[in-house]
Amino acid sequence: MTDVSSLELRDNTAAVLRRVEAGEVIRANLDRHPVADLVLLSRLQRTSGAAMAEVLGEAPADRALLEDLGAVRGATVQSG
Repeated sequence: MTDVSSLELRDNTAAVLRRVEAGEVIRANLDRHPVADLVLLSRLQRTSGAAMAEVLGEAPADRALLEDLGAVRGATVQSG
């Protein structure tokens, strides 16, 4: 993973995004503190409800987490 400063990202946005498009993961820093990882969208891992149920069955979560997950079961969440 490569780090870039907010200044470098501002000055070279297109070049940095082309690197991400080529598959490189880039961490953006603000005042030397990491704030974001830039990754190719198609590389984001998506998990089905059935897969999550299997994972939770193998390593059960605490009751509060299970209640939170039950409240959003079947919901579609979009960021942005």
